[in-house]
Amino acid sequence: MRSELPLESDVLTAVRQFLRARAFESETDAAFGQLISVTSRLPVLKIGEWERRIRRELHFDYVGDGYSGVTPQLRDVPERASTWLDLCSGDGYQRERALHSLRRATPNAFLFTLLVRRLNDWVPEVRQAAHVAVLASASASDPADVAESLWYTFTHLPSWGRMEPDARSALLRLLSVSGVGRIFASRLRVVTAGPASAVLAQATGTAALDPVLLELAREAVQPAVRARAYRCILNGSATWVVGRRWRWTSQQWCEGRFEPVVEQRKLTVHHEHHQVLESAVADRSPSVRRVAGDWLVSHIQSLGPEALQCARRLAHDPYPSVADRGKYILSHRTGATSNVGCD
Repeated sequence: MRSELPLESDVLTAVRQFLRARAFESETDAAFGQLISVTSRLPVLKIGEWERRIRRELHFDYVGDGYSGVTPQLRDVPERASTWLDLCSGDGYQRERALHSLRRATPNAFLFTLLVRRLNDWVPEVRQAAHVAVLASASASDPADVAESLWYTFTHLPSWGRMEPDARSALLRLLSVSGVGRIFASRLRVVTAGPASAVLAQATGTAALDPVLLELAREAVQPAVRARAYRCILNGSATWVVGRRWRWTSQQWCEGRFEPVVEQRKLTVHHEHHQVLESAVADRSPSVRRVAGDWLVSHIQSLGPEALQCARRLAHDPYPSVADRGKYILSHRTGATSNVGCD
């Protein structure tokens, strides 16, 4: 049984009124204004469900134009001007035509997200048209709407298997559009729940947030965001998942598993390691302190006196998983085992 979405009745009523107004060419602006008003109140979280339900309404409107079982390509239906709703159409030609004609500012985040989702469309020509349309619309749209859409998109990006690498790069470049990166970073800093760490991982695919990584590491509310930011800064590089590929473990028994495909790049902004390390060791979350311990372990042969001091602090951490890292470092450094106590 299909569950009802929040505000579903209001949204579908606005969609039907707009389609009716378009059919009769009367009061289209007022009907579209009502549609924008109601979709502006919707979160983009369940936009996949919304897209399917709008597509259903478009189908009924299409049938109402006189369709009676004849192949759609053979019907003589008057061609209408494309609207934002046509991005949900089940007809790939209609989606492509809409993308070619709607290269302008989007009215809200909901409609901009519908546009971005066409980058993963199942029709190659639609994906190509969406690549151009997204860049053109983003530069003219409200940065808050673009940032909201990117937040949703980055949570789903690893599963978008049809998107081309060039389109992925173009999507990441939207963080460099005026105002978008600042709004996006502000949300990463204050959000209290949700997959913010995974979102940050995707966002580090471009250098747009490199200048604010240290700020996120020290001030972000979510420990997972701070931990990822510290890891990037200490390693001097960012890694993110771009998809999955199948790897056979036993072809004889037809056994295998999907493994993540990871990409990496060097950061463009560098910080003094000692200060960053001290800040990570003093963090209130053990997950962040473990990041500091992991970095110290990976550089155990080249640690100086200041880094060893951080290891001594970790060795006395109340969390065993953190303390074990500090003790391991000290036990493998000549002359350090006798100085396990904190200074």
